[in-house]
Amino acid sequence: MGCCSDTAGLLQDSRLLPCIPTAIDAINNMALADGSFSPTASADPTLFNNITSLSRFDAIAFLSNSDQVLDDAQEEVFRVWLTQGGVLIGLHAGTACLFDDEAFGVAMGSWFDYHPTIQNATYLKLVEHPTIDMLPDRYDTYEEVYHFRSDPRSVNATVLLTVDESSYVNNGTSVGDYWYGTPAPMAWYRDSPVDLGNGTNNGTMTGRMWYTSLGHTNDTWRSSVHLAHVEAGIKWALNIAFVRALPFSCQSVNLINPHSQRYQHHYDFNYRHTDSHWNYTKRFSDLLLLKHGLVTRVHRFSDGRSRSCF
Repeated sequence: MGCCSDTAGLLQDSRLLPCIPTAIDAINNMALADGSFSPTASADPTLFNNITSLSRFDAIAFLSNSDQVLDDAQEEVFRVWLTQGGVLIGLHAGTACLFDDEAFGVAMGSWFDYHPTIQNATYLKLVEHPTIDMLPDRYDTYEEVYHFRSDPRSVNATVLLTVDESSYVNNGTSVGDYWYGTPAPMAWYRDSPVDLGNGTNNGTMTGRMWYTSLGHTNDTWRSSVHLAHVEAGIKWALNIAFVRALPFSCQSVNLINPHSQRYQHHYDFNYRHTDSHWNYTKRFSDLLLLKHGLVTRVHRFSDGRSRSCF
C-alpha cells in the first residue's frame, strides 16, 4: 500500500500539518503488528510518473494532502492505475488536493471545501459496517468538521458517518456554492464500479474506495478508537479478510499473461468462500478469480502466480 502525504499548498511542517508524521508512524505500527499489509510512505510525486511504478501498489492512500500534488501527466498515470483495479483510501485531508482532476474527485467521492474552527463535535453512525463498528453510536471527538464540494452518494458511495449539526459551531466559510447532500457526509465507502469521467473516456474504477475525514490532531492518531477505525478501513479496502482466508489446499502454478483478453470475460462468476456468506464475482485489487467447472483459480497480478482451489 502506498501512502502519499505530499502537500503542494503547504510546507510539510508539523506545525501546519501536525498529524502526518504521527499518522505515518501509526500506520507503520499497524502493519508491523499484523503483517497483513505493507505500507510505503512517501511525499515524492515521481512515484506517479509511470504505471510500472504505481503497479507495485494494491492501494494508494492520500493522507492530509493539499492542492495540486501531481502534474497533468502524473494525474493521467494515476487515472489509468485506478481503471486497472487500484484501491483508493483517503485519510482526513486526503480530499483537499487535485481539485482540477475530475477523475480523482469521482474516485475519492468528493473534494474538501472548508472546515470551521477545530472544536468538539459529535459524529453519528448511519449504517452498519465493519469500519465503524468500533465507534459508539454518538462519537464525541475534537476535530475539524469537514464540508465538501459535492455529495459522494452521487458517485455510488455509501456514507458511513455524519455529524450532529447542533454539536458544533459552523463558523467556517465555503469557497463556493456547493451542495454535499444530507445528512452531511463525514466518512464513506464504495465497493462498486464508478465511471471516472461522467460519460467521457476516463474509464471505470473497479477497486474499492474508503474515506474518513477524521484525523487532524496527534492525539487523534494516538487514540485506540481512531486507530481501529483506520486499520479496519485499510483492511476493508484491501479486502484482506478475504485474501487471507483462501483455501490452504491451493497449489501454485504459473500464470499465463493475466492481462490478455482471454481473461476479461471471466470476471463474472460465482465463487463461494469457505465461510458461506461470502460470494464474490469480480477482481479484488491484485486478484482475479476465474472458475472452470468445480475448480476456482485465483490469479495474483503482482507476482504472476495463481492458485487452483478445489
